[in-house]
Amino acid sequence: MEMAESLRKEGTELFKKGDYEGALNKYTEAIEKDPQNKVLYSNRSACYAKLNKNEEGIVDAEKAVELDPNYAKAYSRLGSFYYYTDPVKSAHYYEKALESDSSNKEYQKMVSDLKKRTQNRNDLNMAGKNGNMDIESLFNNPELMNYAKELLKNKSPEEINKMKEMFGNMMNGKQNGAQ
Repeated sequence: MEMAESLRKEGTELFKKGDYEGALNKYTEAIEKDPQNKVLYSNRSACYAKLNKNEEGIVDAEKAVELDPNYAKAYSRLGSFYYYTDPVKSAHYYEKALESDSSNKEYQKMVSDLKKRTQNRNDLNMAGKNGNMDIESLFNNPELMNYAKELLKNKSPEEINKMKEMFGNMMNGKQNGAQ
């Protein structure tokens, strides 16, 4: 246990310095020594998030929750993993975090933001179903534009061009009456 705690501290120092791979290795070593430690899984989950290894991070955050179903930090990590891909699931996890830490302002803000975002998405879906989608208003929606920026972050120029082409084709189809 003492060795695991020492490794955890080393991992935390490496994480603070931005050495996420090094921190990941320290947390992994610590987990080998203390496999029932929720904090180690949660911290390693944070490393995976920084390294864009979401699947692994989700597994570790879920393990932390399994070890302690009231561990707010692990629920918040799960919420952050799903923030862009599944806002409903993300809100669920932040709400679970709030159940254990009801005074946490960050969790409160995330739940509020995600509920607004989900409502905006529902509004957009309804507009599309009613045939009233106004492309100009979509581009003027700051939340949608932020979502688009996040979506395009870390994409290669080739991927971006392919997305532009698909969007252009989609828009041309709408203008020509195609469904």
